[in-house]
Amino acid sequence: MTFLICNIHIGNSTILESTIEQEVTKELAFNSKIITKLPNGQKNISFYFILVPLLEEPEEYTHDILLIRDKLYYKIHNANNTTVVDDKIIYSITKLFEPINTLVDLEKSDLSIDVITQIDDYSIIYTDGSFKKNTNEASYGIVKLKENLNGVLDPFSNKKYKYETMSEKIPNGTNNIGELFGLKTAINNFDSKKYQIIISDSEYSVKCFREWFYTWKDNNFRNYAKKPIANKDLIISIFESTKAFGDNHIIFFKWTRGHNKNPFNELCDELAKNILK
Repeated sequence: MTFLICNIHIGNSTILESTIEQEVTKELAFNSKIITKLPNGQKNISFYFILVPLLEEPEEYTHDILLIRDKLYYKIHNANNTTVVDDKIIYSITKLFEPINTLVDLEKSDLSIDVITQIDDYSIIYTDGSFKKNTNEASYGIVKLKENLNGVLDPFSNKKYKYETMSEKIPNGTNNIGELFGLKTAINNFDSKKYQIIISDSEYSVKCFREWFYTWKDNNFRNYAKKPIANKDLIISIFESTKAFGDNHIIFFKWTRGHNKNPFNELCDELAKNILK
């Protein structure tokens, strides 16, 4: 699978924000969602480094797709003049927004899409965590993919892979600590490729680093109830490790549905549970 890397900016619309989160970005891989507060009390909402599948154009466009494409045409921009925004790219982005066309007025919205580049060379690591209540032990399982034509098909990238596995038991843990240590270990085992994709069925661990961290930092790492967030030191140390790579690695976090017949997600779950037996 070849992916576009895009940024999506949606201005101050909370309706568009929630609609995009539920219908567009929820199961996509992306780096971060950042909300910038403006002096006038409004805010700018942006999703950065989103992986958009690059699709083949159909022989004939449907009427609905043509309507959506017309609404989005002038909202799609070439971010750095390295990628030509051609009809194939416009079609791929149009399909991305098809589920919300009837829910919001795309044409009148402040939506803006920056196309940065397209990639087909990337690394993927799956992670999962577990917890054993009667011993208070947590654990994680990791599957690091190695592209191989004779391997197992990955439903996310549509490529075949062989793989390495890792797992570890963590004393005095929780399920969330297991999830976080899995993500931490994945980061510590990146290969040399620039683009690194971490896939987990834990919304908690994924959202910690691509969404919540930025709000927590602005609020002195306190939640909406003004209480200190759980696992603060571990979360900060993991976030700092992601930034230590600089431009050498761009990290994409992806949530996947658990127990949804994804062989690598299922294997992670099995690894994490088996080490606690």
